[in-house]
Amino acid sequence: MIELFFKHILETQSEFGSYSKNHKLQKLLEEVIANTKFRTDKTKYFMALQVITVCAEEYRYNFLIDCDGYKQSVTICDQLLDELINFEKP
Repeated sequence: MIELFFKHILETQSEFGSYSKNHKLQKLLEEVIANTKFRTDKTKYFMALQVITVCAEEYRYNFLIDCDGYKQSVTICDQLLDELINFEKP
């Protein structure tokens, strides 16, 4: 869901209204920062977004995910979601 939110922001807030076909959340955050006026400390979220991406990929193939790591990463990214929601508000 956060992937879709990143892509929505890139589509509606970037100069050209486009985004890459990348599914890696940390790369999409970098795109949002580079192509819109959204600013945040990406180092704070980089590892958590990477864990979420890896867990999602593993879950698709063998259902063996690090649930604790995933939950911690989601908790960390809650603040990022709040920042993105506030950025998205007019």
